[in-house]
Amino acid sequence: MPQIIKTTVYEFSELSDEAKGKALQWMRNNTAFYLDHVIEDAKEAASYLGIDVDKIYYSGFYSQGDGACFVGKFDSSKCESIQTIDELYSADKYIQNLAGRISKLENITAKITHSGRYYHAYSMDFDIENDNNRGEYVGDDVENEVEEILREFAKWTYYNLVKEYDWQMSDECLAEEIEANEYTFTADGVRFG
Repeated sequence: MPQIIKTTVYEFSELSDEAKGKALQWMRNNTAFYLDHVIEDAKEAASYLGIDVDKIYYSGFYSQGDGACFVGKFDSSKCESIQTIDELYSADKYIQNLAGRISKLENITAKITHSGRYYHAYSMDFDIENDNNRGEYVGDDVENEVEEILREFAKWTYYNLVKEYDWQMSDECLAEEIEANEYTFTADGVRFG
């Protein structure tokens, strides 16, 4: 004959601190994080800098070799004006700095590809040309500057991915998700249901 077992369940806010910790860990282990909006924001920022991103790749988080890279094309003549960038990214000195550096380049284009098995700023290769020179070599100084700018943009992208990941995995965000989904737990913080 089946037995009926009664269990008292609690909302997250009713749990002890220790039980909340266990509930948060359960949520952390059973939640997916969403970073598509960060990728889209990075692609939008790239477009203002004259970077046409085909795809952003990343791996993370907090392991050796983690990072972000991208493939696409760069055209310094397509970078928005410093004034436009300052208005759009008034709180982002990093993007403003990159725009300032790009504004000093004259008609430089680059094809950006990925190489290797890792995804970070140094897993990108560049084919850089000066449109004025019809494919002639641009010089080491210009080539190094372009590579550094594009790698800095990849690092900026990764920084934003990490920041969003950290937020989504934070106790505060996870607690909000638990409460929004009305999950219940036993007194010791074990998910019920």
